[in-house]
Amino acid sequence: MVYFEAENIVNHDTLMEIKWYIPTPTERLVYALGPLAGILGAVGAFMLSYYLLAVPFLVLFFGSILAYPWHLSRVVKLDLARLKETRGTDEVKSSLFFMDESVKICNTASEAEIYIKYEDFKRSAHTKNFFVLFTKANLSLAVNKASIIKKQEDVKFREFVRSRCKI
Repeated sequence: MVYFEAENIVNHDTLMEIKWYIPTPTERLVYALGPLAGILGAVGAFMLSYYLLAVPFLVLFFGSILAYPWHLSRVVKLDLARLKETRGTDEVKSSLFFMDESVKICNTASEAEIYIKYEDFKRSAHTKNFFVLFTKANLSLAVNKASIIKKQEDVKFREFVRSRCKI
């Protein structure tokens, strides 16, 4: 039985909107530790009057802050390059069917079907235009909110996903 139907479009705009949620919580923690270590080291060096020692810590601080958005942009570029290489296009459209035990993903161009069990999803996020589900392997499934038409269905969909995926 199909409980919900939705659309999934993977393209540059989709990836740019969900890019802040792509890193796992562990990766985000690692990227947060760089600026923290940099600022603590710089403050400690200034307090001890080792001004030259503060320079590398400040470089670490600013470098770590700049590295995170750069890394995310690189991930988006790599994903788009993979799409272009494997599909010959930079946009893939799929129909999503949320069923009893799994999500059925049907590629509209190739008519290929993939089933992902709900237990394989480990986290979720939502942006202005998408609900995003992430598998244990950190693959993302962006569900277009516009394809879930009514507000009531929006709320029901979220509850359905939380109950089935146990997120």
